[in-house]
Amino acid sequence: MRFVSDPETDALAAELFHLEGPPGLVQMTQALEDWEAPIPEHLPSKMREWFATPVEYPAFVDPARIRIAEDLFVEYGPVSTVAVLMCAVPHFFTNPTGARAFYLAKIFSPNSLRHRLLELAQFVSTIGQYGGLAQFWVAPAQRHATDGPHGVRKGGGMVTVQKLRMIHSGIRIMLTLPKDPAKRWDTATLGEPINQEALCEAILCFCFCTIASLAKLGIVQTEAQQEGTLCAWKTVGHLLGLSEELQPVDVAEAQALHKQLFERNCTDTMESKVLIEEMVHIMRGIMPRGLRGIPPVLMRYLLGPRVADQLAVPPKPLLAHALTATHWAEHQLFGRLARLISPWLVRWFSSQESAHAHPLLPEGLADTLGSPRM
Repeated sequence: MRFVSDPETDALAAELFHLEGPPGLVQMTQALEDWEAPIPEHLPSKMREWFATPVEYPAFVDPARIRIAEDLFVEYGPVSTVAVLMCAVPHFFTNPTGARAFYLAKIFSPNSLRHRLLELAQFVSTIGQYGGLAQFWVAPAQRHATDGPHGVRKGGGMVTVQKLRMIHSGIRIMLTLPKDPAKRWDTATLGEPINQEALCEAILCFCFCTIASLAKLGIVQTEAQQEGTLCAWKTVGHLLGLSEELQPVDVAEAQALHKQLFERNCTDTMESKVLIEEMVHIMRGIMPRGLRGIPPVLMRYLLGPRVADQLAVPPKPLLAHALTATHWAEHQLFGRLARLISPWLVRWFSSQESAHAHPLLPEGLADTLGSPRM
């Protein structure tokens, strides 16, 4: 699976690349990065038809379980966002494939990591909203122009994930184009860019790092809530083109697979440390002056010592000692800290310009490949 990508959408992106070259892929990516915008009319007809076609969900997509996950996000959305940014994202950097992809983006555009964090926060918000992963048949008299020829209206999260899937296919091609060894993708070592194995680990990482982080912050999910959270992320995996061979049956199997993938891929890399240093810098910049020491301490707490040390998350021994040398239970203390900083994070990504301002495809790479500015 390390050498398998996504034949369905890769073929559509390859056809566009054959017709229009790199500028066509860049323009497609920039157009799809606005999560809320309708599918652009200038895309090839086969690509527009793919977006319009109803999704055939597998049997494991259970609306009742997804509703449980939606309820959780409505109740704990800001803290869940903290868990994603402070734990799930850095945890995935232990996978050298994931770290390399983010690092190459950073080479081309120094602001790319900041933009990707903004996108991830918005991405989680769209899939967590009520009905975000649902699709509905709409009567002819009630249809909008954006509903497409099949009369199916897709939830905002569903459209967002499908856009991301198509963007992934474009990025796979783009990452193979640079000739500079420092910017080149090493397929022999890393496998295909955004391959099935890495995609599976990312999905499980976002699922279980969030569950574990919330538990560390005093929000322990019931068995039914964990199954609901897993069902929602499995649905996202399906929409991203994840093979059903890599879809675990239940939480127990998913946890075992996540552990196996983590141990298989966990590698100390230069790229991961550079990314963590930049992440900590970004998080500190979001906080008011009196709270700037909290992000690395909270990140270390959520990641645990093994991962935090490997990623070289900067220790703050004096602050950490001061925080833990109290009579409070740790989860109560850090839970309060997470709730304290979550409004600043939410304000940060909600006050930014929409997705137009933070491209998944770095502007530096777009300029290098001759894309027209949009």
